Amino acid sequence: MMAIGSVEFAYSRIASRHGARADEITWHRVETLRDLDAVLDVARTSALARWTRGIGAQSDVHEIESIVRGHWRSEVHEVASWMPPAWQSLVVFTQTWFELALIEHLARHGAALPWMARDALYDRILNGADQAHGKDDLVGVMRALLADSEDLGPRWCALFMERLPRAARDDALLREFVVAVRAHLAAFTGSELASGTPLRRALQLRLERLFRKAIVHPLAAIAYLALVGLDLERLRGELTRRALFEHLRVAA
Repeated sequence: MMAIGSVEFAYSRIASRHGARADEITWHRVETLRDLDAVLDVARTSALARWTRGIGAQSDVHEIESIVRGHWRSEVHEVASWMPPAWQSLVVFTQTWFELALIEHLARHGAALPWMARDALYDRILNGADQAHGKDDLVGVMRALLADSEDLGPRWCALFMERLPRAARDDALLREFVVAVRAHLAAFTGSELASGTPLRRALQLRLERLFRKAIVHPLAAIAYLALVGLDLERLRGELTRRALFEHLRVAA
């Protein structure tokens, strides 16, 4: 019998979730619809249904942002709960993957966004009293990343490596993951970047290959969550474009 808190148990659950992700046929249907209500109709009858719960046709971009981010955090913490204790801190840390663009925005002295006032994590980061945080506390991690907008990608990768169990720090699959993420984040700093979509698709393919290699391996949890993060970035983009531009003919 597989025990909760084992790699075997986690892998069985993660493989099932990975197999239930939206396929490109679903994404094509979403990307060619004009309005938010139609996109939500497709989502509710597809693998995207679990990520759009709570979003309605009248939702504004701030509500969409808050709800999608909440679904992401719940998924990270659920996957972490399936893993052995030695890996849970690392899995929870991956929550910051979805926050990196906002961290960079804030680190460059960008204005706080309206939804952040209602977000418990960002409220603690931006308005909480200065206090010591442990290395596994997400507030402390995000404040450390906010301290400097330069080299954000390498610093994120370094923090990831710090959280690896000591016995896994030379693991080839995990190092391959870090190399892929570092290259992806570095590519976004290019001054001639016109669109992030091709970069995200390239990373998705690398992560899919890594996931297939990570049979009953802790990397399966990390690669799966990274793929979910990319899916949610893609979904958020489609939803917010429709919320902002009601008469958009097709996806930008």
